[in-house]
Amino acid sequence: MPGPERDFPRAIVAIQVAFQGRPEPVDIVVIPRKVTVTRRGHTQADTADVDLDGTEIPFDPRSIQSILMTVHMGQAPTMNAADWHTPATARFAGYVDLFEGEQGEDDTLTLKARDLSSLLRDAKPLPVAATPLYSDTFGEAVQRILSAVPGGDALFLDIGDANVPLSNLVHSRGATGPIHLERDMTAWAVIEYLAGMANRLVSVDLDRLLVRPPRNVFDNLFPPRVTLEFNTPTANLTKLGVQKKFIRNRKGVRAVCFDPIRRVRLEADYPPDSELPPRTRPRARSTSNAHASRRRAAPAAPQPPDRDVYSVPPVPDKDRLMEVAQGIWLERSRQELTITAEAPYFTDDWLRLMNGDRVRLTLNRAIVAGLNPQQSRAVQVAVLSRRLAITRQSAELLLDAARNPGADTFYVHEAVLQWNPEGDIGVKLDIINMIAVEVRDGREP
Repeated sequence: MPGPERDFPRAIVAIQVAFQGRPEPVDIVVIPRKVTVTRRGHTQADTADVDLDGTEIPFDPRSIQSILMTVHMGQAPTMNAADWHTPATARFAGYVDLFEGEQGEDDTLTLKARDLSSLLRDAKPLPVAATPLYSDTFGEAVQRILSAVPGGDALFLDIGDANVPLSNLVHSRGATGPIHLERDMTAWAVIEYLAGMANRLVSVDLDRLLVRPPRNVFDNLFPPRVTLEFNTPTANLTKLGVQKKFIRNRKGVRAVCFDPIRRVRLEADYPPDSELPPRTRPRARSTSNAHASRRRAAPAAPQPPDRDVYSVPPVPDKDRLMEVAQGIWLERSRQELTITAEAPYFTDDWLRLMNGDRVRLTLNRAIVAGLNPQQSRAVQVAVLSRRLAITRQSAELLLDAARNPGADTFYVHEAVLQWNPEGDIGVKLDIINMIAVEVRDGREP
């Protein structure tokens, strides 16, 4: 009888090398020794680190002008399959920043690359012809920047609902002149500045420049892409780690901007002072011990809570600025709990995970059902920690996720895809909590 069908985790790297003095680039497809693709948050470029057999890349690095690299990861039908990769298996595309060679017992070539946003992050100053105008729509302004930066037009602008006239984003709807920019801003910084005016976040996924509202990234709006199972018959986690940031240490947000047309400063605080813990003045020290013994020091009067101040692009009014402040708060409020989860799976649903996706974390229900509900939470956590041989923090996380509706959904902050036949193969996730930071009258702040 034939054996059961089995797929094999594989990685293939396609590089396009442009040489000085040569009109056409050279395309090469190789099987790497190991690959790590890191999908980061929206403020950073995704990266790829690739080790290759140097004998398979027979050219002089001094003649290289640029290298465009695409990393494919997925399941191959056989151990030696070479044609399994398709556009759907592409997990990274970007330009190589560093080319390192080392010759010893092995001839190893290391390539380090950033995603296609690297072209825009390095391009400065912005060409004068690409300066955004208030008469532009958001899409027109960004597309002109992409066209002005060499290689930038390789990015497809996925703009969603953000293609609004830029004049609608400032107080004076009749503004048509150039938008004021700081000196030496990179092309990417200008795009982020325009996105900030529209209260949007920008990031790159392969060849797409994604423009998303903060709520689509940080709010609990979408179903989980995968379920992380721990200590179940179908468990898919090999490691679970937890780091806690206490809510009492979190400050509020103050967003400030300057309207260059009206020449006024706007600011917005979120959440309101009533929903943040107040500061307390230190007690005044008396210079006389006798006097201090005769009467108690007056109780310290509360002060307004501390806030972190964020300078943001100009917006038309305080209501819009409050939306920006709320978006910043939503992003920060999802960072109370950080979990590291590792899974040895290499299927599409795992390899597609990126910043902003949702995952669900579940524990064996039989274990939870076997706990004594009459015991205190601390006792139940101790029992779970001993039974599963995990840390107390991990036991607390799993217990809460199992017993509290909605507490089992988490936000993917970073996803690391690893392929190393002599080491780790799988996906490592840094996920953060989607639990409301504070609930008042049944509402999330």
